[in-house]
Amino acid sequence: MKTKYITLKESGFDWYFTNPEIKVLDEDIIFIKPLKEDYSIKLWTKYISNNKKERHLMLLNNENWCTKHIKLLYSRNDDWNRKFYKNFSKILINEINYNNNDNIFLFWMVNHID
Repeated sequence: MKTKYITLKESGFDWYFTNPEIKVLDEDIIFIKPLKEDYSIKLWTKYISNNKKERHLMLLNNENWCTKHIKLLYSRNDDWNRKFYKNFSKILINEINYNNNDNIFLFWMVNHID
């Protein structure tokens, strides 16, 4: 069976998870599985938008179900840029409702999902 995943290094976003200031624990990082481009597109179309113009989170129209969440996260972008990661983490924890065994997809853009 063809795999849906690429390695974190292949994704080009490994730095995001290994930054010393916000490093994901080694026992947790093994669960981060970036998706291949074709599978990312399939999931984006299914869960986010099938509008070809809405290929990135910042391009979604205001009626899209996830726009309010995105606006909240982007409103904290200054914290992120100033390396106030704890503030950003608190928002994520409060905004995302999940169980420990849930699979979570981080949608970045149509062809890149972790």
